[in-house]
Amino acid sequence: MVARVIGWSAWLPGARGEQALRERLRSGEPSFERLPELRWSWEVFEPEMPPGHARCERGATLGEPEVDWRSLKLPPLSVARMHAMEKVALEVMASALRDAGVEPRGPMGERVRVYLAATTLGPDPRTDHGRRIRRHELARPVAEALRAHAPERAEEVSDYVDSLFNLLAPPVEPDSMMSSASILAGRICNLWDLRGGHVAIDGSTASSLAAIEAAMEDLADGACDVALVAAVSPMLTPSGMLALAHRGLLGADSPRPFAADSQGALLGEGAVALVLDRGAVERGAVPDARTRGWIEAVAGATLPRRGRRRLRDAVAHACSAAFELAGVPAEEAAFVASRASGMASVERDEGAALADVFGSAAREGGLPLACHAAIFGHLGPASGLAATLDALMALEAGSLHAPPLSPSPLGGAAREDLPPGLRVGATDLALPPDARAGVSDAGLAGRAYHAVVSAPGAHPSPSQPPPSTGPRIEAADRPEPLAITGLGLVAPGADDVDAFWQNVLQRVESIGDLPASRWDVDSFIGASEELGAILKTRLAAPVKLPEPDPARFRLSPAALGEVDPAVLLSMVSAEQAIEDAGGVEGWSRSRVAVTAGQLSLRWAEAELEKRALFAGHVALVAQAMRESDFDEAQVQAVVGAARAAFSGPRYGGHALGARTSLECAAHVARFWGLTGPVLSVDAACASSMAAIERSARKLARREVDAAVAIGVAFNLLPEYYIVLSILGALSPRGAPPFHLGADGFVPGEGAAAVVLERLSDAQARGARVHAVIRGIGVSSDGAGLSIFAPNSEGEQRAIRRALALGGWSPREVDLVEAHGTGTRLGDETEIHSYAATYGDRDPTTPLTVGTVKSQVGHLSSAAGMV
Repeated sequence: MVARVIGWSAWLPGARGEQALRERLRSGEPSFERLPELRWSWEVFEPEMPPGHARCERGATLGEPEVDWRSLKLPPLSVARMHAMEKVALEVMASALRDAGVEPRGPMGERVRVYLAATTLGPDPRTDHGRRIRRHELARPVAEALRAHAPERAEEVSDYVDSLFNLLAPPVEPDSMMSSASILAGRICNLWDLRGGHVAIDGSTASSLAAIEAAMEDLADGACDVALVAAVSPMLTPSGMLALAHRGLLGADSPRPFAADSQGALLGEGAVALVLDRGAVERGAVPDARTRGWIEAVAGATLPRRGRRRLRDAVAHACSAAFELAGVPAEEAAFVASRASGMASVERDEGAALADVFGSAAREGGLPLACHAAIFGHLGPASGLAATLDALMALEAGSLHAPPLSPSPLGGAAREDLPPGLRVGATDLALPPDARAGVSDAGLAGRAYHAVVSAPGAHPSPSQPPPSTGPRIEAADRPEPLAITGLGLVAPGADDVDAFWQNVLQRVESIGDLPASRWDVDSFIGASEELGAILKTRLAAPVKLPEPDPARFRLSPAALGEVDPAVLLSMVSAEQAIEDAGGVEGWSRSRVAVTAGQLSLRWAEAELEKRALFAGHVALVAQAMRESDFDEAQVQAVVGAARAAFSGPRYGGHALGARTSLECAAHVARFWGLTGPVLSVDAACASSMAAIERSARKLARREVDAAVAIGVAFNLLPEYYIVLSILGALSPRGAPPFHLGADGFVPGEGAAAVVLERLSDAQARGARVHAVIRGIGVSSDGAGLSIFAPNSEGEQRAIRRALALGGWSPREVDLVEAHGTGTRLGDETEIHSYAATYGDRDPTTPLTVGTVKSQVGHLSSAAGMV
C-alpha cells in the first residue's frame, strides 16, 4: 500500500516551522552553540566522562521553547510547567494536523491513529522534581565528607548548600509531574478528540521508521484512515551527553556525516510530524488536504548475533527489501536521505551497504546522500523522521540542495569515507515531478530501516478510494485467529506460570511493604517533610529477581551488572514461553518477531540520572565552600570523598541502552538468535496489549510465522510513588478492586510473555493451544476532562471493536478479566463500560468479571499480559 502524505511540521534548532526549516536546509548553517550551564557544564561532568575524552561543550538545542497556550487550549500555568519537549511535540503534532486539514474535534476523529516515536524525554531542569525527591540520597555522601574533612564548619556549609538547593531545585508540583511518550500521544488525542488509538514506538535510534512502518501496516489493514506519525528527541541533558561519550560516539566539533575524519556526533533536539492518508482524501473526509508526497514502502532488518558485516548486511537487506516492496528498482532513487550524524565507525558500514545497493547505477558524480545532522545534530529517535521530511520537502520542491561539508577540524580538505558511486556534501540537483528517494535509518538500534518516498506526481489518485472500515466487519475481512502456544511469567510470589496459577486458585496475596532493596521509604520520608506529606503508601508487590548467572543469560559479568532488571525478567518469561511452545528448532528464526510492552520509566535509566544529579549537587557543594572562603585543597578533599562515598551504577557502554525500552526485546532476540522484527511499545498500562496487537498485525500480514509478545514492569521508583500519590492513585490499605472501600492500587512488578502463531499453523504442527485470540480492539479516549481520567466511551469503543473483529456478540462472552486497579473512579467507569457493552443479556447468565490485582498489585505495563 502507498500512503499519501497530506501534512507535516517540524521544530528543529534554528528552524521552527516549515519555511524556517527549508531556509536552514538550503543555507546549511549549523545550529550548534555552546551549551548553557543549565544544560551542561564540562567542569561539573568531566569526572563522569571517559578518561581522555576531548572537551565537548556544544550542541543544538531549542533554547527555552515557548508555545501559545491558547493554540493548545490548555491552562497557561499547565503549559508553563510542562516538560519542554512535550510542549514542542504538541505544537508540532497540532501544526501537522492543521496542515493536513484535520481540524480539532472534527468528524475524522474516530479514524485517526497516533504513533509517536520516542525513547526517553529526559529530565527538564526547569521542571524535573527528581532532584528534590532524591535530595537525601544526594546529600548523605556530602554530609559524611564534610564531617570528615571540615567538621568544625560542616553544619554551616550544609545549611548554605540547602539554601542554594532550595533556590535552584524545581518544586514537586502536579503540573510538572514526569511525562512520557504515551502520555504525550494521549494528550494530542485529548486535544483533537482523536479516538482511533495511540501508541509510543521505541525502536531506539531507529524509532522513526519503525513508527512509520507500524502506521503503514495499520493503514493498509484498514485499522485507520489517517495516521499521525510524530517523533520527539530526548532533551539535551548531561545523561545523553555522557551515554554517547561512553560509546565513543560524542564529538567535540562540527559533525561530518560519512567523513573519515569526523570526531563523532553532537546532540540536537526537536520534533517532527507527518500525517498519512489511505483514502480519506478521495472520500472527501479531509476536504482541505493536499498531496505533499508519498511513502511507498518501509522495510527493516535485524542485525544477526554474530558476523563481521552485521550492520552492512542489515542495512543492505532493509534497503533492497524496501524497494522490492515498493515495486520499483533501487536505481530509480534520485538520492538517499540518511540520519548519519558523524559516527564514523557506524557510517562506514552504512555507506558500504548503500554502495552495495545503489553504487552500480550509472549516475554522474554518484548518488547524493543528504544528511541533516550536520545542521541539527543527532536527534536520536527523531533522526529518521527528520531525514524523511528532508527527502519529502526536496521531492515536493523539485530540487535537492545540500551545502558542502563543514571544514575539517583537523585541517585540510574535507574527506569522504564513501565507496565509489556515492557522494555527500555540495549538491544542486533538479528532480522530476515523479522522482523517488530512499531514507536510511540505521546505526545504534540493532535494527536497520529503509523507506522509499516519492514526489506528489509519482502516483495518480485512484479512481475508487479504499473503503473505510467501520464498526461492521464482514467475515471475509476478519484476520485468521491466533493461537497462544507458549506462556511464561515472573510475578509477585510466583516464578512461573504454574506457581502463579496455584496462587490464584488458593487466593494467595503477594502484597507487602516495599523492600529496602528497591528504596528505603523510612529514609525518604524521614529526610523530607515535603515527601512525607505527599507519599500515601509503602505497599508494593515486588518480585524475586533472577540470579545474575552469566552462563544462563549469555552476558559477561560486567554487562550483567549493568543491565536493567527488566531485561532479565523479560528474558526469563520469554524463555519459559518459548520452551512451552516447543522451542525454536522448528522455526525460521528470521520469521519470528519479538515485541515488548514497557513504560518508559526504567530502573537503570533512573539510577544513571541519579548519578548525573549527584555530579550537579557536588558542584553546588564546591560553590558553597568556595563562597565561604574554604581553601581549594579542602574543597577538593570534600568533593573527592563525597564522590567516593556515592554508590550506584557508573556511566559506561551500557548507558545508551538504559535510555530505551528496546533492550528488553533485543536481548530476548539476541539470546535465541531471532532476526525478525524487534520492537518495544509504550501504551501506559495497556502496553502489554499493544505488544500483542503489533505482534498480531505481523502475523496477519504473514510477515512472520511466530511472535513473542512480552509485558514487563520494573519501576517501583520513588518518582513513580510520588507521582501516583499526587494523582491520588495509590492505596494506603490495599483494598481490593471493585470494592466499595477501594481507595487506589498497589504498585507491582514482573513480566509475562506469550508465543503467538496463526491458529492454522499451530494446528498443523500439532502444537498445544492454550487459548485463541479472535479480536483486539484499540481506542483512544479522545476529548475529556483530563488524560488521567478514565473515559467510558473510549473503553466501550475498544470492546466493540474487538467483538466486531472477532465476529462475536456481547452475549457470547462469559468472562472478562478486567483492568480493575482499585481506584474508585477507574473501577466505577470500567464497570459502567461493561454494563453498557455486555449488559443486554439473560439475567440467568450474568457476565463474570475478575481481576488478579488484589493478589499481585498493578503491574503497570505488564498488567495486561499477567
